[in-house]
Amino acid sequence: MNIKITPPQRKKDSSFTVAFPCKHSLLFQPASDVMVPPGAVADSTRYPELLRIPNSRPTTIQPALVLTMAACVTVWLKTLALFGVIVSRTNAAVYTAVPQSNAVLKGTTVIIPCSFSGLSSSDVVVWEGPPNFRITATGRTVFKSFSRHRIIGDASRGEFNLEIRRVSLEDGGGYRCTASSADDAGDALLTVIDPMPGPPELTGGEYPVTAGSDLMLRCRSRGGHPVPTLSWYNGTRLQKSTNVKLDVDGGQVSANLAISRVEKWDNGVNMTYPPSVLVPEPSVHVIEGASANLTCAVDSNPSAIVSWRRHGDPLPLKGLESGPSFLLSKVSRQDAGVYQCTADNSVAPPGYGTVTLDVLYKPWIDPTMDEKVTVLNAQDDFTLECLAEGNPKPTVKWRRKDTSLYWENPLRFHRVRYDVQGLYECVATSPGFKEVKRQTFIDVVGKPHIRGSPSSTATVAKGGAIRLVCDVVSDPLPNRIKWVLQNNQGIEKDLSSVDEDVEIIETKADQEMSSSITVKKVGSDREGTYLCKGTNMFGTAHREIQVDLTDAADTPIASRPIPPAPKYARKPRTGTNDSGVEDLMELQELDGTLKPRPPPRVDKEWTSVGLSYPGLVHSSSLPPYSTVERDRPDGEDTRPSSRIIEEDWQAVIWTIIRSFVGGFVEAAVSTGKSPYPYERPSTTRFIVSHFTVPDDVSSEDFDANWRDWTGVSLLEKEASPEIGYVYSALYRRVKPHGPYRYVVRSEFTGLHDKHEAGFGLVGKLRDFFGSEALTSKKIEADATMCSVVIDMQTY
Repeated sequence: MNIKITPPQRKKDSSFTVAFPCKHSLLFQPASDVMVPPGAVADSTRYPELLRIPNSRPTTIQPALVLTMAACVTVWLKTLALFGVIVSRTNAAVYTAVPQSNAVLKGTTVIIPCSFSGLSSSDVVVWEGPPNFRITATGRTVFKSFSRHRIIGDASRGEFNLEIRRVSLEDGGGYRCTASSADDAGDALLTVIDPMPGPPELTGGEYPVTAGSDLMLRCRSRGGHPVPTLSWYNGTRLQKSTNVKLDVDGGQVSANLAISRVEKWDNGVNMTYPPSVLVPEPSVHVIEGASANLTCAVDSNPSAIVSWRRHGDPLPLKGLESGPSFLLSKVSRQDAGVYQCTADNSVAPPGYGTVTLDVLYKPWIDPTMDEKVTVLNAQDDFTLECLAEGNPKPTVKWRRKDTSLYWENPLRFHRVRYDVQGLYECVATSPGFKEVKRQTFIDVVGKPHIRGSPSSTATVAKGGAIRLVCDVVSDPLPNRIKWVLQNNQGIEKDLSSVDEDVEIIETKADQEMSSSITVKKVGSDREGTYLCKGTNMFGTAHREIQVDLTDAADTPIASRPIPPAPKYARKPRTGTNDSGVEDLMELQELDGTLKPRPPPRVDKEWTSVGLSYPGLVHSSSLPPYSTVERDRPDGEDTRPSSRIIEEDWQAVIWTIIRSFVGGFVEAAVSTGKSPYPYERPSTTRFIVSHFTVPDDVSSEDFDANWRDWTGVSLLEKEASPEIGYVYSALYRRVKPHGPYRYVVRSEFTGLHDKHEAGFGLVGKLRDFFGSEALTSKKIEADATMCSVVIDMQTY
C-alpha cells in the first residue's frame, strides 16, 4: 500500500505529496467504513492505497483490495506523526520527562515515565515496546494484548507514564514514547532480572593435590536472566582471562580454570605442601646461668613434626623440646653452639632452620699459670703469656702491682734487668663483666751487676783521702764484695779493714749490696787501679777505678767527675719493661725539671757559654754513676760544702759545653710559633733526638722536611691525648765542631706516670730511624727519654 499525503493549501505554500509503502504478505477482503484520521482520503490504483489528507475534512476509505486496518495502522500513525512534525513545527511539544532505562526483578511493577508540555489537539502520544518496538498504546489507550500495561498520570499535565505490572521476561527490551510534534527522545532499556535458583556448582577440587602439580577447576551456573557472568578469583585477586574458558549452553554457563602449577599460596585449594621453616631469631645471646628459648616457625600442610639437634654434639639433657621451640634452663658455656630444627610432614622435602646460641660469660684466666717465674738477668727477648678466655673475648693486659703501668699480652722484655723483678698482674676485661686478675712474681737471678761504667778515673791529692763506692745488684747476693789494689807495677793486693788506713763498709738490702772503701791517707803505695769484685753461683763481675796521685796545688777542678743523681731520686727495682732504652730510671724517678742555678752573673750573657737559646742537655750526656760519690747519705765528702756546690755546678756547665760544643738556634716549631717563655709543669718529660746529617743534605732541604725526617709526624700520630704531647722544636747547630747537626726536643706533660708509653714512643722512633727513609740519605739518628733538660735561656 502506498499512502500519498497532500498537505492543505496555505496562502503561498504549494501542495506536495508524501507516499509511504505499506506491504503485507496477506490480502484480506475489502474493508468498509473504516475510520481513518479526519481529512484522510484514500484512492487506489491496483493494490496500493493512496491516502490523501486535505485540511480538516472527514473522509471514508472506499472499498478496495486493502490490507486489514490493523496491519497498516502503524504506518498511518507514523505518517500522522511525521505530518505533524512538518506542518506544526511552530507549535511543537516538548518533553518534560523522558523514558529512563531501568532494571527490575521479575514479578514486580515498574513505571516508565513520559510527559510533555505544549501538546496540541492534533498531537498523538504513542508508546512502543517489545518485541521490536511494537505499538503498545496510543494516547491513553492500551492495546488489549498488553493486559498488564496501562497509561497513568495527569493528562492535563501531559503525563503519559507506562505502568507494567507483574513484569515478565518478555517485557524486557527497548521502549519508546513519542508525540507527533515532539523531537525523538531516544529509547529506554528495561532489563528484567530473574535470579539464579542457586549458587554455581564447583567441581575439580574434591581431592587434595600436591603443591607443584596441575589442577582443573570448573564453575557451572543454571538459569538466571540476564545470563550470569562467571569469574575466578584467588582470594581477592582476579584470575587472568587466559586461564578461564567460558561455555554457554541452553541457559547453563560454565567457566573452567586451568592451573598449571599449584602453589601453597593458592587460596582455597585443597592441597598438601612440604614444610617451610622461618627462624625469627637466628642468633640468641644469653648470659651464663640464664634460660634460653630457641624457636622455629613452621608452615606446612598437613602439620609437620618438629625435631631438634645440635651440630657436632648431642642435645643437652636439660633441654626440653616443645614443638617448634627448644627450651634450655640455666645455660652454661658448654651449651653454646648451632642448633638445627627439622620439620617433616611426609611431603618432601623436609624443612630446616638453624639457631646459633651464644653464651656470654665472664673472663677466665688459666689457673695453671705459674705464680712465680724465674728468669736470668741479661736474658734477651723474655716473654710471659697470660692465657685467658671469655665471651666476649677478653682484652688481656699486664700490669705491675701497685702501679698504673700496663703492657700488652704477652708480656715481653727485650732484655731482662734486675729492676724487672717484681709482682705482675694479668688483667682480663670483657664488656659487661668485672675484670679478672691473676698474679705472677718475676724473680730475676744471675751473676752480679755493678752499677756504673766498667772503668773510671779519679784524681786525689797526695796525702789526701779518697772514698770509692761499688754498688752491686744480683740474685743471689755475693757473700761479700772484694776490693783489690793493682799498683802501677801490676802487683795486686787484697784490701780489707784490717789495714790501718783502709775502712770498708758493706750494706745489703734485698737484691742490692753496696760496699765503700775509704783510704784515709793516699800515698804512692795506694796509687793504682782499684778493683771491686762480686761473685755468686752464676759468675763474677768487677769494676776498675784508676786513682791518680797529684800534688794538691796542681789538681784541676774540671778533672773531678760530675756527682751522680741524688739518692732521693733513685727508686731501685721499680723499673719496668725495658725496650732497650737506658734512661728507664730517669723517666720514672724525677718529678720535675732540674735546673741547677749558678751564682748570679753580672757581666755574662747566656750566649757566652757557647749555647744559643735554648741550650739543651739530656741524661745520656751526663757521665755514668760516679765512683767518687760526694754526697752519699752514708758517707762524708772531704771538701767544704761551699766548694762542693760551686765545683759541682761548674762540672755541669762544662759537661753541657763538652756535649754540644757550639751553639744551637731554634729553627722550627711544630706548633708554628715558639711557646717561650712559659712555665713548664713539674710533670714535664722529654724525648730528645739527635741527628748526624751528611753535607750533601742542605739545611733548606732538611728544614723543609724536618717533621717527616725527624719522626715528629710519627710522634704526633702515635701520641695519645693522655700523655700530654705539647710540641716539638727543631734546633740547628750554628757553630762548628759538634757531633750533631740537628737536635729535636719533644715535650710531654703526661709521661711522668706512663713509662711504657714513653718507652714505646722511643722504640717506634728508633725503628723509624733505621728505616729506608733516613738510611737512604745517610742520616744517622737516635732518641732518648729524659727527665732533665737544662734550659740555658734562664741563666
